[in-house]
Amino acid sequence: MMDVQAFYVRDVIMGKITQPDKAKQQEWHDTWKAKQDQFTGLKDAAQCQGDYVSELMHECNYPKTWDTNETNKVCYQWLDNKAANIMTFRDQKYTSAISKVESLAVKVPWLENFEDSVESFLNNGVE
Repeated sequence: MMDVQAFYVRDVIMGKITQPDKAKQQEWHDTWKAKQDQFTGLKDAAQCQGDYVSELMHECNYPKTWDTNETNKVCYQWLDNKAANIMTFRDQKYTSAISKVESLAVKVPWLENFEDSVESFLNNGVE
């Protein structure tokens, strides 16, 4: 998300995007605040963040390769896994919304992994 915001700010600085007047800015703020006020759970917050990123992405010169709907699906899976078991959600496999590549299965469950070296991380816990 930060890189989309950076593209947006860059385009504002370069004069490619004109900032709206104060009334339009307040209207934009009020619209997004109203969406936030209707959240019933974390998935609503994730969806709203994806919608926000999509809006910025389409207003600036950001490469249109990021599929926020696919990103939301991965986020929902992560949230479901975290709700199901707070101690094992880090051990689950997820598929990248961008590359479509599934992560590797962890060799050592997070709860049992006390090795925090770079080598262990890069070797997926294998000595």
